[in-house]
Amino acid sequence: MTTHPDQPQAILLVPTSEGVGLTSACLGLIQALDTIGLKAGFLKPFMQNELNGPGLDRSTALVSRALNQRPPSPISQARLERLLRDDQTDELMENAVELYEQVVQQAHRDGSTLDLVVVEGVVPTQHTTYATQTNAQLANALNARIILVGTGDLNEPQALAEQLDMHARSFGGVSSSRTLGGILMRMKHLPYAQEDDLSAAPGTFKPQLEESVLTELRQYSLPWRPTNST
Repeated sequence: MTTHPDQPQAILLVPTSEGVGLTSACLGLIQALDTIGLKAGFLKPFMQNELNGPGLDRSTALVSRALNQRPPSPISQARLERLLRDDQTDELMENAVELYEQVVQQAHRDGSTLDLVVVEGVVPTQHTTYATQTNAQLANALNARIILVGTGDLNEPQALAEQLDMHARSFGGVSSSRTLGGILMRMKHLPYAQEDDLSAAPGTFKPQLEESVLTELRQYSLPWRPTNST
């Protein structure tokens, strides 16, 4: 089961590691798209208890409050892992597509038409060793374009480039038409960082940084299209 070609394009944000600020990247992307006239919905298909803790999914709740959207609740981690364990990947992906369709239908009921759906991928942790494979299967099921979400140190551009290259391989590599680029979050040693070396506040990104970052990354990686955020 895959999405219908007439449905809005899915953009899957794939984290390279834990703690990269994935939900913040999703929110920022949705808001950025809105500024250029593109309406984007939000979907988190799979719950991750070790990151979320007990109770409602925090990403879904945050989007509901911040963007006045009503995304569906994610599939529980217990169901996700049971279906993976039972080799029922097709059923799992059908469930994910159904959630995606609920996002589109809810927008219609709320009187809007979506251009895109931003999808929050599975975060790789010590427990979720299946994250890379599941994200790749999710991208296929939703016919999604990929944006990698990573973090790193500008003083170590080779390590950053290699990290991004490695995660992009599951989607055809950084030069694949499926891979749109990357969002760099919580970067260390930004040239305009505060004295305590914290990342810049939202909205304070300085455009002149991008070309210098690209120049460094191109020394160690195939050409790709990273952007920077906090």
